[in-house]
Amino acid sequence: MEDRDNTWAIVLAAGAGSRLSSLTMTPSGRAVPKQFCSLRGGASLLQCALRRAEALVTRERTCTIVAAQHRDWWTHELALLPVSNIIVQPHNRGTGNGILLALLHVLERDPHAQLVLLPSDHHVCAEETLSRALRRATTQLHTSGV
Repeated sequence: MEDRDNTWAIVLAAGAGSRLSSLTMTPSGRAVPKQFCSLRGGASLLQCALRRAEALVTRERTCTIVAAQHRDWWTHELALLPVSNIIVQPHNRGTGNGILLALLHVLERDPHAQLVLLPSDHHVCAEETLSRALRRATTQLHTSGV
């Protein structure tokens, strides 16, 4: 992992996952937001997104936006992140507002930050291909001075 000077990763993990709730129920009938689910019995989709972030930046430059009402799920999953990098959205106001909240948090700490947004509700079959593309994109941004 090569930390780009001012590259930050924002992992989006605040969604309710309501469209798939019938597929993500616990045995007791509680709907689990999809980012906290595993498709094949391994890591959750959130953990996969955090690994993508780690391929680009350090944990100190990885922020995750989460929903307050999902605390039971994300507390354990985000235990390795600095507490200051866990941004709790008090109410679900949509993806745009979640991104804005995380963006303001990062820009307060690094006014020259370049951001990579990583949704945590996507399954990726070719992780290494995606990681290479993300590294190439951040390298090009860094060298071009954009």
